Amino acid sequence: MRTYYLFFIGLLMSVLTLLSPLAAGQTNPWVSVNDSVMGGVSTSSMAYTEQGLRFSGNVSLANNGGFASVRRVISLNLPDDHHLILTVVGDGNTYQLRFRTERGFDGVAYSASFDTQANTTTQHVFNLTDFKPVWRGRSVPNRPKLTWQDVIQMGFMLTDKQTGEFVLDIVDIDFKPTI
Repeated sequence: MRTYYLFFIGLLMSVLTLLSPLAAGQTNPWVSVNDSVMGGVSTSSMAYTEQGLRFSGNVSLANNGGFASVRRVISLNLPDDHHLILTVVGDGNTYQLRFRTERGFDGVAYSASFDTQANTTTQHVFNLTDFKPVWRGRSVPNRPKLTWQDVIQMGFMLTDKQTGEFVLDIVDIDFKPTI
């Protein structure tokens, strides 16, 4: 019982730090990775707000661009019977929630899409099986199934020719056992 309690406290602390504002002088752990890595001009950032996190920017198709994303290093020491509950206030775009299991900059990501409604709070529930391996927008067959223990990066992406300014407010990220 004590081990589980300590595990739960550790999990709660790691999830809370995803949404908690930065302390003075602390570096933002979210890194933007946009189409500028291949000549595009899209922009994005992740900022801490009173409500949680704000992923915002502008996606442009100029110079063969078309995507904006942010990611951060994370450790999820969760059993695989947990699901993720994501609560957001959207803008009508379709976003991707992405996890990576390798430290490489340009490797395979496990991705699941979710639709948003403009200025409306929506909740999205994801199981591990919802995340499919992709690389540069293409499906990658024969990859191992995603486990929470293997996750070392988490991110959000806007792509698929959805151009213009965007704002996604991330209100809550929660993990619960699947019943």
